[in-house]
Amino acid sequence: MLTRKSHKTFCRIAGTSLIELMIGQALGLIVIAAALSLAAPAISGFATSNSISKIQESGRIALGELDHAIRQSGYRGCNPNASRSNAVDSNHPAIPETLATWAYGDYSIRGFNANELDTIDSVLGRVWQTRRLQQADQFIGDLIMIRGTGGLELDIVYHDNHAQTISFKGDITDQLFMGQLLELNDCLQATTLQIDRHKNPVYDDSRDVTIVQYGPDTTVNCVAINTDTDGYFAEGDRVLLGGDERASCTSETTRGYFSDYQFLSGTKAHLVTHNLYYIGSKDESGNSYLYRTGPAKNSTRIYTEAIVEGVENLRLLYGVDLDLNGTPDQYLSAGEINSNRETWSRLVSVRAWLMLSIPTGYEQSTRGPSVSFPNHAGEMISCEQTPQVGPEICPYSSPNEENKKFYTRRVVQKEIYLRNAAL
Repeated sequence: MLTRKSHKTFCRIAGTSLIELMIGQALGLIVIAAALSLAAPAISGFATSNSISKIQESGRIALGELDHAIRQSGYRGCNPNASRSNAVDSNHPAIPETLATWAYGDYSIRGFNANELDTIDSVLGRVWQTRRLQQADQFIGDLIMIRGTGGLELDIVYHDNHAQTISFKGDITDQLFMGQLLELNDCLQATTLQIDRHKNPVYDDSRDVTIVQYGPDTTVNCVAINTDTDGYFAEGDRVLLGGDERASCTSETTRGYFSDYQFLSGTKAHLVTHNLYYIGSKDESGNSYLYRTGPAKNSTRIYTEAIVEGVENLRLLYGVDLDLNGTPDQYLSAGEINSNRETWSRLVSVRAWLMLSIPTGYEQSTRGPSVSFPNHAGEMISCEQTPQVGPEICPYSSPNEENKKFYTRRVVQKEIYLRNAAL
């Protein structure tokens, strides 16, 4: 009997050797490195493009803010050349002392070089200065103070120049506040006055008007400064007004503002604004800002707000019309004009430069891309973040700071022409 032998077949299964694995990993790394080398420029380019876009957007917003404020400066209503008076003066007790220099100013634009400290203090005081950007003994950025009018236009229904009240059309008690400044202009006469700081505007439903009181009360308490008069007033004595608790008498005093002039129905009024623009201190992230400071809405205090982030410097040159033909003949710094303040009346344009930056990483070196920024003579100075350039041109140029943030910087510039006559 024949028997068939069974044969078992075994397949030899071979794995990946260590050498093959290492070669494969090396090839994979080469492919990945090649892909990254191709993608890196695109990633870097996108980051740079994104940074530049952010800077350009910030520059557009900052220039737009300055452009609007400067163009609106000096607006006086229907006739900027109307005979005008200012009922807000240094003897007017409705003005808080901290706002006096802001409210008394009768101008369109006043500028200051960064370090004109004496001039700035004499005009503006020191209330607003806590946020100014300073490096070493240098303040960074010029300053510009602009007097204009807000967008709200008010219609006068009746003006009682003896009772010192004005009735405006409609209920606008949510827009008018004690202490606000108003500009009135009927094309023949113009004046600036202040809503009484102690009386809120009142809405009269029966007549659909908002009534405001301006100026001090017609009845005020008073006391003689000279105590030799035993409580009675001697000729030439100074008196305290406004309800002083030491008052020894009551004087029926009526201030005669507008006693010989009355604004008729239909006259337009506008809110007066005073805004100061400057470069403010860095925050915790190391960024500086374009700041705006001025009297608050209720005009009883100073407010400050950051408008645009990443603004490092502000340079302003002013175009003056020397031959009175309506075009600028010379561009001067604020310091040059402040030496002869009558030149402000010939101002027709403002050139503004802003240096903006955005952090793009960290580097050991402080050397970054070169940009050019003007000095007060209008000369463009190359700013390479090196110690050879003063901080008034290139902020944050300290060469000894380790691991300093690296910034992408750009400079934006615009010439702004005034729409209204300068004062």
